[in-house]
Amino acid sequence: MTVIVASKATGSPAALTRAEQARARQPLGPIVFLAAVLLLTLVGGALVVFMARSGSTTADLRRGSPIATSIPTDFGYLTVPYVEKLDGLTSKDLSGGAHGVSGLVKAGNEQVQIELELSSILRDKVTPYRVDEFSLLVGDGTKSLAPSSTTIHNGVLQPNSAVNGHLGFVVPKDGSRLRLRYAPQDGHSVLVELGRADQARPGETNHDH
Repeated sequence: MTVIVASKATGSPAALTRAEQARARQPLGPIVFLAAVLLLTLVGGALVVFMARSGSTTADLRRGSPIATSIPTDFGYLTVPYVEKLDGLTSKDLSGGAHGVSGLVKAGNEQVQIELELSSILRDKVTPYRVDEFSLLVGDGTKSLAPSSTTIHNGVLQPNSAVNGHLGFVVPKDGSRLRLRYAPQDGHSVLVELGRADQARPGETNHDH
């Protein structure tokens, strides 16, 4: 079959070539499909970015939660990339040898292990820091805990440098809200939301005497 169209130059009818006829009869299905795939890809990417940003400051402290939270300080940033919880041990777990064990976390409690980095972006000023400037606020904030273990020691941040390590805190497993507080002696305090502690299971208590 020959398709007749008006010639652009003369206005007279002209016959389409076979290639032009084939393109005219080509269905739009593949084009529509590709457009739909592209749209879904863009929407999915935007959703992933939104979820990543939303989750960056709302860790719920599962068995090791990467949270990648960075909070501005007077001299740089306090970053908490990872948090882990370790259950306490009962006397049965230790075959009755719990007495006199240093650093034992008893049943009904857990140790919150916090990985952190303290960084300075100052170019010409050093920044002293101390371990006792860190504490854990439990519940409404009226209860404050000092670190029970640490790999960070008192020191001085050089310009454009960072120090990293771990802080450990022993907390009751009562579902309380947890926040890390950094309160430098010469500066503003900052808080990092860490979610909530676990809730103890029924009968999960220590029976040491």
